[in-house]
Amino acid sequence: MILKKGLLAALAAVKEKANQLDVSVRDLASTLILVVTTGNLVAAAQVRDGAAVIGDRCSGNIIPLTIPYGGKYANQTTFLISPHGLETAQIKVWRGMVGHLAIFSYGLQRLTF
Repeated sequence: MILKKGLLAALAAVKEKANQLDVSVRDLASTLILVVTTGNLVAAAQVRDGAAVIGDRCSGNIIPLTIPYGGKYANQTTFLISPHGLETAQIKVWRGMVGHLAIFSYGLQRLTF
């Protein structure tokens, strides 16, 4: 699937950038949300924090494509560069007419859920 390839490409880019900057890859640790949408389909992939949410144009319903990760402790997460980072990724495909799309990071997470 294209989203899995996107996650792998992002991880490779982070590792390459760390090498170019001569820093530890851990110095560039981050979470990641990818979204691909067409007229009647939306697909999302997420490594931990934040979420991707859509509005169904036909029903008006709000649909979470991915959900925030609630770790045991505040500010606990798994990063893209973590040993099992890609294994923790949520991937979801939704078919329908997308009216709205919202993607937010951990900083806004508590305001939305």
